[in-house]
Amino acid sequence: MRTKRVETAYPPRAMRADTAATYLDISKSLFLRLVEEGVIGPPTKVPGHDAATWDRHDLDAAYDDWKTGSVPGENTVIKRLRELRNEHHKRGRED
Repeated sequence: MRTKRVETAYPPRAMRADTAATYLDISKSLFLRLVEEGVIGPPTKVPGHDAATWDRHDLDAAYDDWKTGSVPGENTVIKRLRELRNEHHKRGRED
């Protein structure tokens, strides 16, 4: 049984797919496709229930990544390691 949603002046911290899509002002089908493609991170499963929710902070971070053209969820250490690996592979091909 689903509970009645309460309208608030701010977005909820945890959102189901339909609410998360609305929060990002995209369709639910596009939202789910972006999750499948890894552009938006996976949901958090609510312990003991079938419910899956997305954290508002994660959605904000994904949106910020879109604005800057970054890979979602990529921190600077991982980004730098990837750059170094690519440089190493390039040098290996040049020798």
